[in-house]
Amino acid sequence: MTRRTTIDASTTAALRREHLAALDVLSVAHDQVRQVLDDATTALAAVRTHLEQGRMISDLPDLLEPKTVRTSLSRSLDELERARHRSQRALFRMLEAEGQRKSDIARICGVSRQLVSRIIHEPD
Repeated sequence: MTRRTTIDASTTAALRREHLAALDVLSVAHDQVRQVLDDATTALAAVRTHLEQGRMISDLPDLLEPKTVRTSLSRSLDELERARHRSQRALFRMLEAEGQRKSDIARICGVSRQLVSRIIHEPD
């Protein structure tokens, strides 16, 4: 069962701003991942074409920079995960402030109650 409590307007507004900011960061991170994946797709196609033409794989560094592709992909995925976590924390905090129990939040979001509790109480 869900309990409903009244929370003050300033707390609601602050939590809403926090969540909106987190969603903005998540959106930017998402766009960056898409761009890096598009770049990686282009790189893969270039490698495939290079090999299909019978060229040597050792020529690959002349064709593209594998380290840059890998680093960009890893960095953008890390940023996406941090942004996702921040957004999740803001969501959990808003739900709790609106009177949802941790067990309800866990059920709604498909995670454990312990995870909800840990995320809600972690420092900013």
